[in-house]
Amino acid sequence: MNEDKDEVAGINEGTSAACKPEECEKWLNPLYRAFLDTPGGYSASACSGGDGICIFLRFEGDKVEQANFQTTGCTACSLCCFFAVKLALGKSSDELGKITGEGIMEFMGGLPEKDRHCAFLASEALGKVLRKYRMKQLPKGTILRKPCLALVKPAKEQHERI
Repeated sequence: MNEDKDEVAGINEGTSAACKPEECEKWLNPLYRAFLDTPGGYSASACSGGDGICIFLRFEGDKVEQANFQTTGCTACSLCCFFAVKLALGKSSDELGKITGEGIMEFMGGLPEKDRHCAFLASEALGKVLRKYRMKQLPKGTILRKPCLALVKPAKEQHERI
């Protein structure tokens, strides 16, 4: 049992040494890490690195009133989620749609190349929440149709067959 605690302490020390003090505090005690009881939407995304993200948003009118997250990812993933939900708070659905991975990284002050995927994962999760929210806003009975693409041969080839 003590071996497990020592291993976790070693991981925390290594992570703490790699982070700025304010980042380390956000990682160890993230302000928005929690589930919402009745979210206005939710989303989950995962990437090949094993990082998993759930972002929860509650809307009041068309503005994000509350934003929380859960992640199984690394420190960078947790920080990206923190900054993504911080960016989302108070935004309208149109403004929310403009939050990108690049925007999250810029708001954070940058990320190492190896951690950049975390910002894009967080923005992907926000995008999924937004799509679900917008779907709920459609009038009941609305039928959505995906555009249908048809493959048509050029007119010259059609004449050659006749």
